Amino acid sequence: MRIAMLAVDGTFDMGLSVPLDAFAIANTISARAMDGSPRFEVSLVGVRRKVRTGRGFAIPVQAIAAELKPDWVFVPALSEALPEQLIPALERPDVRRAAAQLRAWQAGGAKIAASCVGTFLAAEAGLLDNREATTTWWLSPLFRQRYPNVRLDETRMLVPTDVGVTAGAAMGHLDLALWLIRKASPELAGLVSRPMPETVPEPEPDLVSADCGALSAAVRSTIPPAVLPTACTTASTFSEIGLSPGTRPWRSASSRAGGSGRRFAESRR
Repeated sequence: MRIAMLAVDGTFDMGLSVPLDAFAIANTISARAMDGSPRFEVSLVGVRRKVRTGRGFAIPVQAIAAELKPDWVFVPALSEALPEQLIPALERPDVRRAAAQLRAWQAGGAKIAASCVGTFLAAEAGLLDNREATTTWWLSPLFRQRYPNVRLDETRMLVPTDVGVTAGAAMGHLDLALWLIRKASPELAGLVSRPMPETVPEPEPDLVSADCGALSAAVRSTIPPAVLPTACTTASTFSEIGLSPGTRPWRSASSRAGGSGRRFAESRR
């Protein structure tokens, strides 16, 4: 699969690094376990000679050559995550050139894969008109206002259509990369995602206990005695130390489910 990774100035760092790493891991596993097939040929390209990420790191982009004929174009997010930042960014000459390049690639038969704020570039190119799409949820009001012809459903993480696929916020970049890997080989996608559960820490027993007696001394020492009640629930204790009520259930549920890799494999089938 030939993939063009289109980077513009201010590209979201994680939106670029995560899919690049995912495709590199897929190639390594494919070479060792599947005789090198499928293989992902990734070209990192830009419409400018010098491109930097949102964090200021230089991106070694290649010029877009006429002979570049990608099967898929991957559009990562921009770092501008607020409407007042994003609207001026979409008016920049390089972003307009990137949108025009997307139209040219799509007309030549390439599919477009855009994630998070990158979906705005696909919409700017007119490629999502009269089609379903998703985007980063907190920018959905701006998306609807700016692109009324797109049938937006921000509650979905992945929305495939005839022109490609859009993905939701932030870690949607990983979902999108795994979706493309799975499209080439479901077996390879399973192998790529298999190590991921090991990166999810097991819940600490003293942090998931139902009463204060089982909380670790380290945690209890952070709470002033006047604040910590004699009898309390885990939820109230978490609240006192500034953690959201969802922290404990998320960690427990993540570990029980086997981590992001398994959740992806189960939910995307």
